[in-house]
Amino acid sequence: MNRIKSDSQIINVVLLTVLTTQILLFSGCATAHYNTYQDGKSIGRKNAEIYVGLSMGPLHEIKKIGELPEDQKLEYKIHSKVAPLVSMNGRGGLTDQLDFGISVGLSGEYFHGLLYGKLCLLNQESNLGLAIIPAAGFGGNSDEENDDQEDFKKEDIGYFLVKLSTPISYSINDKLTLAASPFIQQQKFKAKYTWMDNTTFKDSFTLSSRGVVIGIKYRPFPELNDGYIFPEVALVSNSMDGRIFPYFGICIGGTEWYRD
Repeated sequence: MNRIKSDSQIINVVLLTVLTTQILLFSGCATAHYNTYQDGKSIGRKNAEIYVGLSMGPLHEIKKIGELPEDQKLEYKIHSKVAPLVSMNGRGGLTDQLDFGISVGLSGEYFHGLLYGKLCLLNQESNLGLAIIPAAGFGGNSDEENDDQEDFKKEDIGYFLVKLSTPISYSINDKLTLAASPFIQQQKFKAKYTWMDNTTFKDSFTLSSRGVVIGIKYRPFPELNDGYIFPEVALVSNSMDGRIFPYFGICIGGTEWYRD
């Protein structure tokens, strides 16, 4: 089986993107993982794709409020400050219509992981693309505060989510594709706080989100059949805050083709 090599410049740009975003990740702020960089097409059997994404969105915060045991609870807030999230993503073609993918991301001290399948519903030769993407994800962080031994506290926050997206796209030409992806998401958060005297506090809550991701997939060198840039914006609201929040993202990626 022969392998057609992807443009090495794509790999260099991907590595440079990862390195330059590391500084942003040490900010200690965290945002949610809504940007997906998907159009309505699958990549086809035996094909593989890798891409790096950088998104910027409002700061999300989960914290315990209340001093008395009967008043303690978790609070979920979205702030006006902006936080970055960098993700490494990959997918492979199981059949001509079905892909399987994985995404891992970091935002401040928070880890995000996502597994998904993508089923293309239309003919691959059509300019119009439509797919469904069921996904399951998990993430969280663990943090210790020990500036003062009397106030030592360990914080463990984790979540599990399920998500359904339906990307729709239209290819204007070989270089340009317009995409929109409505989605719904259900996320279960759990938190545990432990103090120096082994006192603990546990709580959980469920967050429902819905929105649409709108983007443009641009291939600067369509004759090479690989390498693209994908800027997009996700407009999202959730069950705890009725406002609509934007999440801006851009990814750089490339596809490798194989043939027998």
